[in-house]
Amino acid sequence: EQVRERRDRYRDRIAAARSLSSRLKELASELDDSADREAALAVIDEITARLSFGTVDRFATFQRMTDGSEIPADRAMAMAINGWLGGAASADDNLKLALSAVRVRDRMQTFLTTDDEAKRRDLFDALTQEEAFDAATVSTIARMMPPPQPAGEPIGEGLYAFEVTPLEDRAPVRCLVQLPPEYDPLRPYPVVVSLHAAWTTPEQQIDWWAGMPGPSGTRLGQATRHGVIVVAPQWARPKQATYGFTASEHAGVLACLREACRRFAIDTDRVFLSGHSMGADAAWDMALAHPDLWAGLVLIAPTSDRYVQHYWENGRTLPMYVVGGELDVGRLDANTMDFDRYLRKSFDMTYVEYLGRGHENFSDEILRLMDWMGRQQRNFFPKEFEAVSMRPWDRFYWWAEFEGLPPRTMLLPAQWPPGSGYRSATIEARLTPGNTISVRSGSARTVVWLSPELIDFTKSLTVTIDGQRAFRGVPQPDLWTLLEDLRLRADRRHPFWQAIDTAAEPTPGRR
Repeated sequence: EQVRERRDRYRDRIAAARSLSSRLKELASELDDSADREAALAVIDEITARLSFGTVDRFATFQRMTDGSEIPADRAMAMAINGWLGGAASADDNLKLALSAVRVRDRMQTFLTTDDEAKRRDLFDALTQEEAFDAATVSTIARMMPPPQPAGEPIGEGLYAFEVTPLEDRAPVRCLVQLPPEYDPLRPYPVVVSLHAAWTTPEQQIDWWAGMPGPSGTRLGQATRHGVIVVAPQWARPKQATYGFTASEHAGVLACLREACRRFAIDTDRVFLSGHSMGADAAWDMALAHPDLWAGLVLIAPTSDRYVQHYWENGRTLPMYVVGGELDVGRLDANTMDFDRYLRKSFDMTYVEYLGRGHENFSDEILRLMDWMGRQQRNFFPKEFEAVSMRPWDRFYWWAEFEGLPPRTMLLPAQWPPGSGYRSATIEARLTPGNTISVRSGSARTVVWLSPELIDFTKSLTVTIDGQRAFRGVPQPDLWTLLEDLRLRADRRHPFWQAIDTAAEPTPGRR
């Protein structure tokens, strides 16, 4: 009975999608204004080309409001266009605003892929002339639009490759991305960022998660079956045998994630960081250094070392799934202190140990991993958080950014181990009732990034940084900051609308 009900719902959705295009064309033919009619037909052609099982729900309000009702053609067309741009909840009935929103989206697409600031300024000036150019509309369009950057040409069935240059003094980092066969750029997908071990390759990480290519080239592994995108950076140098805890390694992985978000439809609330062996060592450190980026952490045969043992408190909100072998004694001994902390402090940690087995890749655990990942989701706007930092590049946590943390608290990898009496930097941030934010870090510069998911933009806000009032008043969305944040941080689900900065000029997305 359940199968029949699902089959019938599927057939109903397909039938609705097939009839929608002709219905919209009929409405467009009834529009009096020729310019509006031409613009509406262009949008209808786009809808016809891109409409899919995953996007037909965007027209739910349009279908409900126009089914058997005598609604003027311009109002009905506006609901359809706004639904297409922003989802069923955005189905406003003003056609002029709807067509303005189309132009806003098209210029946003260009803005987000333009490196030339002068060109972006010209685009911004043009956007300010549009009626639909406001923070709420921009945020909604960003969430629902296709990825702004082209994916490029595949090098295999659903397999893509690109290069990023994370730091000026480092060679480009190559990254592979495997898409599931039903991939739709208008539907967000969960992602596994998988870090390879020593003497292995990103291709092997793709194979582990998505399976080997079959005779047709299609991979039939668990990532494919569960609709998960796999991102595999070439994060380590050739012949590198141990993880170095360096800024270069961090920047390479984070730059690959950002570029993947620009090119593919990624649900940034369901991004998981994973690694095998040396890659697990790196994943453990990077996850604790940037706990706000991940929905969960998957470690296969990891070793705890250096900063991991000091950053353990950063994992309070980070679900972890760790797999190891009983006979991998050296790693078990190295991890005991951290595992004890996690388990005694009631962290969200799952630990799996295979009896009678040593240092392996444990591919037989992948089904349980997929089930676990399907139940995790990131909270990007916690009302309060505490974090520990020991490196200058570990300075962005959720909605607060820090520059110039106390020098005595910073310890570079080359300076390891910490000397007697050393203390790491402690960061505390809290949103309290009454639209009040308090941040303590002791840094030379603090930036508090604001979003309507965090604070109420219609009420007065007070921001206190290290005991000093940094802002008081009703916050105003800054559309330049919003667009630059979308361009640089590439998180189209949670853009920031304003920055309260202790310096004069905020720089969006500097993570």
